[in-house]
Amino acid sequence: MITAKPDITKIRNENIDFIIMGCDGIWEIKSNQEMVDWVKSRQERRDFKVICEDLLDELVSKDSGNQYGMDNMSAILIKFAKK
Repeated sequence: MITAKPDITKIRNENIDFIIMGCDGIWEIKSNQEMVDWVKSRQERRDFKVICEDLLDELVSKDSGNQYGMDNMSAILIKFAKK
């Protein structure tokens, strides 16, 4: 089903480092926690543009017979500045 109503959650937390936003194509492969862990493991060594590119490269199917990783994929990583 297609909907124009996004999932929205309000959180008041100063300990958030980043937010991952993306279309359903990126969430077919990794769980929420796997995504967070994957980005965290790379955030000290790379800028977020490169991390986002690497993420999409990793998620895209290398095999046309695979049903996952064949959907449209877009992702945005938003980094929060620490006070």
